[in-house]
Amino acid sequence: MVSLMALDVDGIGGHICTVTAREEWTVRNIKEAIEMKSGIPADEQRLVSGYQELKDSHRLKTSKSLTLLRRTPEEAEMLQRLRKCASEKAPRLLRAAPKTLRADREVVLRAVEKSGVALQFADESLRGDKELRSDRDVVVAALKGSPEAWMLLPPQCTANKDVMLALINLSGRHLQLADSCLKADPDVVMAALRSDVFSLQAAADELRRDRDFMLAAICQKPMAFLFAADELQQDRDFAIEAVKQNPRVLRYLGKLQQDVMVISAATKSSGSAMHLAWEDEEAIGTGICNIGYH
Repeated sequence: MVSLMALDVDGIGGHICTVTAREEWTVRNIKEAIEMKSGIPADEQRLVSGYQELKDSHRLKTSKSLTLLRRTPEEAEMLQRLRKCASEKAPRLLRAAPKTLRADREVVLRAVEKSGVALQFADESLRGDKELRSDRDVVVAALKGSPEAWMLLPPQCTANKDVMLALINLSGRHLQLADSCLKADPDVVMAALRSDVFSLQAAADELRRDRDFMLAAICQKPMAFLFAADELQQDRDFAIEAVKQNPRVLRYLGKLQQDVMVISAATKSSGSAMHLAWEDEEAIGTGICNIGYH
């Protein structure tokens, strides 16, 4: 069942309109609905809930009333141009804009969403604003637009779990940018693994030595075995537990592929384990003979 809510929208001069919004709508969707009702272009709207201005990408949670402030025509035009322009043009547009526009957070965010390097052309008041430069939306937009924009962002971003999880959703390999404490965080590393198994190369040694964590990782991605600590890769008991979790891990076991106990555990877990996992026919034949399969 679709959940709907009625939103009262007021301006400085009084009531503007009431719109019916879906629960999953973003603020941008609400602005477009207000435009349909009132004729006020979405790019001219600044919506405030309580004392907080709402960002286009966010979703409204509990508020049933909003205050609408009008942007200047210059601000609205700049937002429209940034929305429609090609990504490579966004930095040039922001660089050529008046100081008032380069100091506008929404204008800067719109430019950064198109190209991360546009951040360097924001007004000095924003470039030095730690809150803005650590803002999850700004960081994600910058990295999504241009991976090299990382050098423009403050060091504290690397220790912010929410920011890093958002970046890892773009690419698991962003784990290499994380602070050491997050490289040892199971939630962060597992999220990176699900995106890209090679991200485990950047995980903390303590996690790659952690038996339970690595078994959970192998359950997700069998190739994760290759990034376990050396002592785990050489541990027969660990290999047996690994093939029980995911028989496809057999192809990554090296010498343990031919171990009788490992093969037995794999075939008990999945009758088709050999066909799924091995390409080395000689190893398969040797292993089958050793455990009595003919």
